Amino acid sequence: MVGEQLFYWISENTATITSIVSIITVGIWGFYAHLLYRDYSNRNHPRILIQQSPGSRANSLCLLTNMSEKILNVTCVFVVGYGEKGSTYKKKITDYEQFTTETQTGQITHIKSIQERPLYPGDLICLGRFDSLLQKLENSESDQIHKLEIRVVAFFGARDEPIGAYRRFLIHTEQEGFIRQIIPNGLGTEQMTTFLQKREIGYWIQDCLNEEPD
Repeated sequence: MVGEQLFYWISENTATITSIVSIITVGIWGFYAHLLYRDYSNRNHPRILIQQSPGSRANSLCLLTNMSEKILNVTCVFVVGYGEKGSTYKKKITDYEQFTTETQTGQITHIKSIQERPLYPGDLICLGRFDSLLQKLENSESDQIHKLEIRVVAFFGARDEPIGAYRRFLIHTEQEGFIRQIIPNGLGTEQMTTFLQKREIGYWIQDCLNEEPD
């Protein structure tokens, strides 16, 4: 009796059941399509990490790491200082060191020159100490730098279009002018992805071509 009622109910609601099954099927396929797209996007999305280590002292190191899943070719690195009187100071950085990270062991190996090879996933560049980067900026003693910006221009994988990233650091000094602390002005590195930001990368490249290296 129950079986007959169930069969009768299914017969009467065949169209509704078919619609529900179709919606569920589309939802499942949509979920898998989303996973595939996210995986593709992650693999083809450049990500540059600019960080400070260790601590926040003036002699802490400024590090640049390739967090992408493809090779980066670093074209230009700039350090920009913002003075308290509104002046801006820029300097192209070339005397930095590159390190490679072994995928299986995690061992970090020093490479003599950045020009020798591209930056593979997990590889990093040491731009030097923050106080050394500040010394490269030719600011006057009366115009103390209160904010430092690290700019990077690179090429990602086989793309012809350059990418960029930057991160700002706040400089806290004592009354005598000694640097007490350097801290990031934000939680992470800003990736240049919008249309206006990509136009800004073009100006960075012009600065790179016009600026004399350190």
